[in-house]
Amino acid sequence: MAFDPGMLGWPVWALYALGALYLVGFLVFFFRIESAAKRAATGDAQAVERYNRILGGFPNALYARMLGRRPLETDGRSKQA
Repeated sequence: MAFDPGMLGWPVWALYALGALYLVGFLVFFFRIESAAKRAATGDAQAVERYNRILGGFPNALYARMLGRRPLETDGRSKQA
């Protein structure tokens, strides 16, 4: 029996589309959080706040938990001269 995509109904294709959307969302989040983490590692208070904001909300909070990311703490000082 050969695979025929026409045999699959629209609910199956909808699940494939949902899975593809989830994968794309995760990849976008991964690259955003990696670049934000690099900027936050410099110690800039604004970069740390932005990093912490990215970790909040749905589905970012789930993705952050999957990657083992935690919010960073600031000591209230900034490296601005």
